[in-house]
Amino acid sequence: MSSKEVGKIDLTTRNGERIAVVAGLRTPFARQSTEFSQVPAVDLARWLLPK
Repeated sequence: MSSKEVGKIDLTTRNGERIAVVAGLRTPFARQSTEFSQVPAVDLARWLLPK
């Protein structure tokens, strides 16, 4: 296995179309039921993504 194949996962939709992740973001995290427990996931994403 080459170094380019390490961690490779084939992703497809229900219709069989391929999905490609072209960039990623590292998000902060906290223990379950602590600092962010009352913040909806959509609001957390808004803080992370540029406008």
